[in-house]
Amino acid sequence: MEQFAYNNFMPMPHEKPIVDLRKIVRIMKIISVLLLVCCLHAWAGGKAQSITLTVRDAPLKHVFKNIERQSAYSFVYAEKTLLYAKPVSLNVVQANIREVLGECFKNQELTYSMDGMQIIVSLKPGKETTKNILQNQQIDIAGKIVNEEGVGVVASVMIKGSRIVITTNEKGEFFLKGVQENAVLVVTGVGIETLEWKVANNTTPVITVKTKIVDAEEVVINTGYQNISKERATGSFSVIDNKALNQQISTNILQRIDGMAPGILFDTKQQGPQKKQNFTIRGLSTINGPVDPLIVVDNFIYEGDIGNINPNDVESVVILKDAAATSIYGARGGNGVLVITMKKGRFNQPLRLEVNSSLTFTSKLDLYSLPAISSEDYITVEQTLFNAGYYDEYILNDWYYHHPFTPAVQTFIDREMGLISAQDSLKRIDLLKQTDSRSEFQKYFLRSGFNQQYAINLRGGSDKHAYLFGVGYDKNLGVRHDVYNRLNLRVQNIFRPIKNFQLEIGAYYTHSTDKSGRGANYNIVGKPIPYLKFTNADGSPASLPVSLSDIYTDTAGAGKLLDWKYYPLEDWKHDKQTSKQEDIMANISVGYRFLKYFQIDARYQYQRQNRTTERHLGMGSFYTRDMINRFTQLNYNTGIVKYIIPMGGILERSTASVNSQSMRTQLNFNKRWSKHELTAIAGAEVREIINNSGSYSIYGYNEDPLTTAPVDFVNQYPDFVTGQYGITEGIPGRPMITTRNNRFISTYANAAYTYSQRYIFSISGRRDGSNVFGATTNDKWKPLWSTGLAWDVSKENFQYLGWFSDFKVRLTYGHSGNVDLLRSAMPIASYGTDPNTNLPYGSINTLNNPSLRWEKVTTINIGLDFSLNMGRLSSSIDYYVKKGTDLYGGVKYDLTTWGRLPFLERNVANMRGNGWDVVINSINIDKNIKWSSNLLLSYNRNKTTKYFTEDASQVDLLIGAGTTITPIVGKPLYSIAAYKWGGLDNNGNPQGYLNGQLSTDYAAIFTEIRNKGAEGGMLYVGSAIPVYFGSLINTISWKGFSISANLAYKFGYYFRRQSLSYSQLVQFGKGHDEFGRRWQKPGDEMHTNVPSFTYPANPSRDGFYNNAEINILKGDHIRMQYVNIAYLFPSNKKILKELQVYANAANLGIIWRANKEKVDPEHSSGYSPLKNFSIGVRGYFYCDPHLYIDTYPEMQNNFYYEFQN
Repeated sequence: MEQFAYNNFMPMPHEKPIVDLRKIVRIMKIISVLLLVCCLHAWAGGKAQSITLTVRDAPLKHVFKNIERQSAYSFVYAEKTLLYAKPVSLNVVQANIREVLGECFKNQELTYSMDGMQIIVSLKPGKETTKNILQNQQIDIAGKIVNEEGVGVVASVMIKGSRIVITTNEKGEFFLKGVQENAVLVVTGVGIETLEWKVANNTTPVITVKTKIVDAEEVVINTGYQNISKERATGSFSVIDNKALNQQISTNILQRIDGMAPGILFDTKQQGPQKKQNFTIRGLSTINGPVDPLIVVDNFIYEGDIGNINPNDVESVVILKDAAATSIYGARGGNGVLVITMKKGRFNQPLRLEVNSSLTFTSKLDLYSLPAISSEDYITVEQTLFNAGYYDEYILNDWYYHHPFTPAVQTFIDREMGLISAQDSLKRIDLLKQTDSRSEFQKYFLRSGFNQQYAINLRGGSDKHAYLFGVGYDKNLGVRHDVYNRLNLRVQNIFRPIKNFQLEIGAYYTHSTDKSGRGANYNIVGKPIPYLKFTNADGSPASLPVSLSDIYTDTAGAGKLLDWKYYPLEDWKHDKQTSKQEDIMANISVGYRFLKYFQIDARYQYQRQNRTTERHLGMGSFYTRDMINRFTQLNYNTGIVKYIIPMGGILERSTASVNSQSMRTQLNFNKRWSKHELTAIAGAEVREIINNSGSYSIYGYNEDPLTTAPVDFVNQYPDFVTGQYGITEGIPGRPMITTRNNRFISTYANAAYTYSQRYIFSISGRRDGSNVFGATTNDKWKPLWSTGLAWDVSKENFQYLGWFSDFKVRLTYGHSGNVDLLRSAMPIASYGTDPNTNLPYGSINTLNNPSLRWEKVTTINIGLDFSLNMGRLSSSIDYYVKKGTDLYGGVKYDLTTWGRLPFLERNVANMRGNGWDVVINSINIDKNIKWSSNLLLSYNRNKTTKYFTEDASQVDLLIGAGTTITPIVGKPLYSIAAYKWGGLDNNGNPQGYLNGQLSTDYAAIFTEIRNKGAEGGMLYVGSAIPVYFGSLINTISWKGFSISANLAYKFGYYFRRQSLSYSQLVQFGKGHDEFGRRWQKPGDEMHTNVPSFTYPANPSRDGFYNNAEINILKGDHIRMQYVNIAYLFPSNKKILKELQVYANAANLGIIWRANKEKVDPEHSSGYSPLKNFSIGVRGYFYCDPHLYIDTYPEMQNNFYYEFQN
């Protein structure tokens, strides 16, 4: 029975137990039924007779075997009959058996007849028999076909001028009887160059053939709008296939692509509304707009949390970089596009079961990796402050402040007041110096993490239906005892009920739960104390006076208040937060091919993501008890207590939802004739995104029995401790809701023309319209376009290419855009209820700005793709220039017309970036032991070229940590500048330069720098993001064993290390371990740069030291990103297709860094990243019952050809 409780504004359903065993059993039953249905359907579909096959110059026997695999037909023939067979080239899709046989036997000396399910192959009437031909030959040949490394290869050997063709065995060996001594043998095969070899009476030849590079057209790029072959692409793309994605073990797809493609940089910069992700593609394209690349999942922009996507469901990831690649996305493609393609079923494939399971062990969080002041040094600081009278006001006015003191300060007070002896004081202090809160925290609140991943996919298909059903489950136990669970369900069906028509229906469901773990506050009045203990001497939970002294809380309210103490070991048990997120993505598409060259598609996708976060603060939590006590009103005369906050827990709830709908209609054209090929698309799409969010708090909340109580959110109440109003600004948690609706409409077209398979021209255009911008129709729309050229030089009849087996040049130019959905041409207002009058009010937050429009990014890209030595070395090199124009920037505004801000955002700023993307692949050893290398190298620089605010030329604004974008004309958007360092003087003060002379007049130094910039006492250091970055991946394999290692590197940038600030130490308790290396006496300036401790602290002095050049370090480093070891079991080719066990180690740490301080540049202000160690198994199996029976026994002969996909 479901219970409901009501307060004064909304109902809330009873919270059910998180673990519902009956629900789990029901889910398991449903999954079992679905698996059974899939298996039965696939078994029935296995009888379909449609054939899909693509081969080039393949032996006829090989084609027969593939037809047998895809159908119930079998071939009957004599081996000698196939001596007359010519190699076959086929490209058929869903063809019936007679159409396929017609192509196979076209121009052959053979014919066939059908007897039920048997196909009988014979010579055409009137042809010579093999016996007569062989009787006319003179010598026998027993030879071998090998590649450049001397390894045998499978090939077809034909006697030129005859119909005799024979296939080698897997070792490359072949035997021909009765060959004329002056005959010529023609050697052909998959992956090798065709070769003619003269017999010249050689009876035991070893014939060496050259390896042929796999055709580029076999690499297909999914742009989200069309699939194009890499061969006819003019743009710049990177493709990360499923094999590469499996090199890293993570539940997040973005973490799996880190270090796997050039041009994509993951960083640890500050995130915010314009930067929600932690990566960029080819650097920045905007200054004040959104910097995140666009993410596309299965052809549509993905509006949800990328953490919903299970990496085990992903087939490939394509990164679109230049304008030719991204302009198809118009105003959303300026920052690059990440296209994620999910796995799908395949036609005419037996039911295949794919499994992947892994266990990951995560190291404990290392609290000592962040430099912190020691307990002994912190007590020294407290002693100094106590002696200087820092605490006197709190001691003398304890009746008002009720200020809690740390154990050390309380000891100093007790000693001064004579409550304890000097010996007792010394004992207490010595004991505190030996205590480290970090070890206490690690003991009681941290653990090693443990993650589990399980994924199962069932997919296959007949000639009319392809399907996929997938289940993924992840369970992560975090280092703070937090728990994250994620369930993914995916169904995809593709139907071809009639010729030329296709219907695709799919759904992807994600449910995740994130539960908080153990946390503790070891702050006293907001200051972290490094020597606190969480237990008493008897092992019971200790209390900490976090905001009020124990003397006050023990007596306040004359016993009528709740316990006002904070117990770290117990508090987390009563303060639980749970976030639940559901995401459903459903899609349907129909396609119809007509007039041979045309196809029309219509697609629709619906996505809805709901996230609910609940924080339940029980009566046992300090937050709830403190809230109730502070709002309590006590009449000391009558003893009557009035609880403004009702007894019971507090439930804080927030909700957020994203609803998006996208619809697209597209016409496709594809035609080849003679030496020409033309592909084109044209279409239109509409999108709508609705964001809703809300929050509220429920008081007096109890789960069992379910009860709540109303509260007064309108009026203010006096604080119990001070008696003053306005301290808490009323009871927190009044209901709030927000909503945002964005709509887009677009038209687009794209075409690519290829002549003679070597000259390629592409053009693309898009026009976007939105309700975000413009007061007039023209301003609401933005046209964007691109064009590209490519020349495949290797297909020319040039002789000077030499070692180049492939050589292609590319050139693209075009425009893409960027749009900030938080901006509008219309005024933006917020509405609420005034807490004093309880009347509604509205305020204008942003003025109307009708001239505001889309940002524009112009990109030129020059690319070169080549391979050497038959593919032993291959490379792709791209140089690009990006120019951002019409970027958002501030301009002065008349304050008399609107006094809130002195400027408005308009399209007035420009920036420029350029860079290189280089990929070098090499096959170093290709024998029994194989060794390959992949080098990824990226270079990127950017700078502001135009900005209209007065600060745009103030280089001193770059003094800082470089973690935020600061637009200074001529400088990178992320930059660092620093104060010139003059060392310490003989009093331990940091020295700068004023008028070229050493000085400690910090105010004057700052003023000079403000006026003179780099000509004053400062210097520009450089970029705060890597200029050069990439990775080196080496893979060594032997038989079934393989090991891969990824060395990631980042060069050419700087960072500011954490350093000691006495102002922060005194005011907020934030210390640093360099306190122990501070200047303490004259002469120390010769061997330390840490200033002396002075009180009162001087913030200008601290700021100068923190931002001095000695604390700006080079960020160059090389990191061992992962090591992957795997063993691939031999396949039986019938049932077991692939089975692999693997072990992975990730985040293994830095192996080299440029700074001598041994600081991790990417985690200088945080803890070291957690090391992960994983073991797992992945594989896929054929489940079709037909494959369990050896229906088609092998023909008995010494010559065979085995097809390998």
